Amino acid sequence: MKRSLSKRTLEIPSFGTIDLNIENSVRDYEDFFLMAVRKNNTKRNFLFVSQLLGKHIPILPNMLFDSCYKLAADYAAENNLLKGEGGQFICKEKTLVIGFAETATAMGHGVYDCFSGDCFYVHSTRDSISDYEFAFEFEEEHCHASEQLFFLQNESWIKEAKEIILVDDEVTTGKTIRNIIEQIEKRFPGKSYSVITFLDWRNNESLEAYEAFSDRNNISIEFYSLLKGNIESISLIDNTIKEDAVIDPENYNPKSNGWKFHYCHIDSASLTSAGKGIDTTGRAEFISTIDIVVEKVSPQLTGEKRAIIGTGEFMYIPMQCARRFPGVNYCNATTRSPIIPYEHSGYGIRKAFHFICPNDPCRTEYLYNSNVLACDEVVLFLENAVPLKALNSLLSELDSANYSSKHVVFIKGSECD
Repeated sequence: MKRSLSKRTLEIPSFGTIDLNIENSVRDYEDFFLMAVRKNNTKRNFLFVSQLLGKHIPILPNMLFDSCYKLAADYAAENNLLKGEGGQFICKEKTLVIGFAETATAMGHGVYDCFSGDCFYVHSTRDSISDYEFAFEFEEEHCHASEQLFFLQNESWIKEAKEIILVDDEVTTGKTIRNIIEQIEKRFPGKSYSVITFLDWRNNESLEAYEAFSDRNNISIEFYSLLKGNIESISLIDNTIKEDAVIDPENYNPKSNGWKFHYCHIDSASLTSAGKGIDTTGRAEFISTIDIVVEKVSPQLTGEKRAIIGTGEFMYIPMQCARRFPGVNYCNATTRSPIIPYEHSGYGIRKAFHFICPNDPCRTEYLYNSNVLACDEVVLFLENAVPLKALNSLLSELDSANYSSKHVVFIKGSECD
């Protein structure tokens, strides 16, 4: 049962404070997030760092998937969905689940896994995709990389859908959600929308904007969250800081530094991400891929406490593998988002690595809180094989985390050095 809470002033160590009004929550808010400060972002200088998502803070994978099930169950109860033999909720209408890149790709997939019937899943992306039937773009205005792209390999999945479930880890004003609904309604009007999120921070102004938006488009939009509240005030120091130089150690040799490389040789046409959408057939492909990866990699693992690291939007398969690997496995992933680190137990980003993106030498990416849990082994996942020298920047950073055993897993492709 949700319980009423009150105004809370949260100290963001060394940076300032934020005043929150927490209206209701299924648990103490400290279980859901820590605060941090974005780097050089004038649109929104603070960040709720999720303790459930497995993006910035390493988590046991079931923390994410159990939270997804709780939210899906709330949706199912409200919509009178029956539970099938496998524990999934059976959709009454054709339903499309949409996750938001880059943080909520695994979360959206986790929510999708809770449903059966005429149901499909796709996540937005910041990468261009070929061979699709339907596409549009929309803005996530507060983000470091604001452009979001949306592709579908089968236009009928959205054209014929009666229900659309939008999944994001946090809703602050809800403008991103409205942006994507507006794009959908321009093409295929008259759908029912639900939003599943961990944190819903919409204030009275945002709630009124939603009511007006719904009335104007003659649609319904329902929200399901673990915590509902609003942000009263923010008092933070300037977050403009000089960017550190990114090191490209040209002479670094990952193999001589103890890295082991595993190629799973999944067919290049197989679905290993939901960037173009998946249906029941795609679900089976994901399960098959996870089986292959676990069978190939598990015998090579020697540690007892392990860090599983996804890359960018590629989070779901690493997290599902982590559920089946031996030992204790904590998951997080690399990101495009620059955040200021500060070594304090109450701050969300205690450690920060920055490195050259393996897939784009012109882009800097980040990995946060690496080995704050003192793991003895690390497994880095990439969806596609890259030349090993493209990993030098990231792997040399990970070396400083003092893992005794180090692995890189490529899902698709062969060694290309």
